[in-house]
Amino acid sequence: LDYSTYYGSGQGQNIALDSAGSVYIVGQTVDSDFPITTGAFGETFNGNFDGFIVNFDDSFTRIYASFIGGNLSDCETEYDYKECNVAVNDDGEAYILGITNSDQFFFSGSSGESYQATKRNGSDLFLMKINASGSAVEYFTYLGGDGNELSFYPDIKLDENEKVYVTTQTCSSDYPTTGNAYSDNSFGCRD
Repeated sequence: LDYSTYYGSGQGQNIALDSAGSVYIVGQTVDSDFPITTGAFGETFNGNFDGFIVNFDDSFTRIYASFIGGNLSDCETEYDYKECNVAVNDDGEAYILGITNSDQFFFSGSSGESYQATKRNGSDLFLMKINASGSAVEYFTYLGGDGNELSFYPDIKLDENEKVYVTTQTCSSDYPTTGNAYSDNSFGCRD
């Protein structure tokens, strides 16, 4: 065992490593006193369940810790599955995929142009890109349709060109698909 620690009150849901050996942990918490770093993109607990990200370097020194949240529950549903995931590029920028009921997210930084700027219905996915210092959100978008996106174990991967790939479950009949999709028809809830 090289390193083990307690860290705040919450549920760690997923973990990623970057090429330098830094560790990125995402999860959810109901603790307004969760240990967040000054200058993080999300310094304020917004109530209900908020997500979090914590980054340790390869010697297990904390680099940053931030809330991920909006006006309702984030990275949490009534089913208590792992509803947030993280992938990291070679520059140490974290991509977070999760489930949200929030129609407003609170963070510092510019989110740039979104694929889907507003939440559609029920629970939607969110995708965000965090800069390497954890001080700003570089990109934010919702992904969802007319039903709930369930996100029991959402997954996110980056390829060598930093294209983002995500997978989830949906109950939406109009979940966004691409023109070359294998199928653009829903076959029922939990596609």
